[in-house]
Amino acid sequence: MIPQLKPRLTALLSLALLSLLTWSSTYAAVDETSAESILLREVRMFELEDTVSPYGYVLIKNVHLASDDSSERVPLIISLHGSGGGKKGLEGLKIGDEKYFADAGHSYLYIKPATIERWEPDALNALIDTVLVENEALIDPKRIYLYGYSMGGYGSWRYCIDYGYRIAAMMAIAGGFREISDVATYDFKYFKDLPVWAFHNRDDQVVPLIVGQTPIDAAKAVGGNPKFTINESGKHKIQLSKNFTEEVLDWLFAQSR
Repeated sequence: MIPQLKPRLTALLSLALLSLLTWSSTYAAVDETSAESILLREVRMFELEDTVSPYGYVLIKNVHLASDDSSERVPLIISLHGSGGGKKGLEGLKIGDEKYFADAGHSYLYIKPATIERWEPDALNALIDTVLVENEALIDPKRIYLYGYSMGGYGSWRYCIDYGYRIAAMMAIAGGFREISDVATYDFKYFKDLPVWAFHNRDDQVVPLIVGQTPIDAAKAVGGNPKFTINESGKHKIQLSKNFTEEVLDWLFAQSR
């Protein structure tokens, strides 16, 4: 049984504490291994001294090798869940969105972290650092793709305000800054050159359209060129099957810093 995530002892994790993160046990199951394809699913947990931090994650490795050359590097895809998505721990994480990348035939390393609170840039950055170190031979550090749904959309925007220079492309799905006035307090400088594609439903009453529109406008204000797809209906449910089209996925996998 995978241990459940515990609440943080403080609202914020300092950079000093983040440097103390270490690995706990890894739970792994290999579904398929061959010269043509490697598919590996793992569940990993962070430990902060004796306390489980909020960022355990599910890892999926889907690598389609053109040859036996093991030096192939693939993008890292990071998917941030919405509010409540991490309350059931890693066992309860929904990872169905990963199938859209698999169906498109791309190679990648996909991680889905779990948190019980809002996404925090410094803690998320520490997780990314660790994943890069643990998979140094596989991941192309110039192709890190970040996206999230609802609260995860907020987390994607917020992370890129501080660390956008690390990200090759970002997608926000039904997400933004709930306090619209907060947008004016942040520096959107990294969005000048950061490829962004956001998705929102016009009739969303949980996260209103203006919440998704405001950071798009802020990105444009610094010279960025974000894409914004507005669906006429669907409320707060974004149908990835309709929005993660071949065009979107081709755009995503073409991005590199």
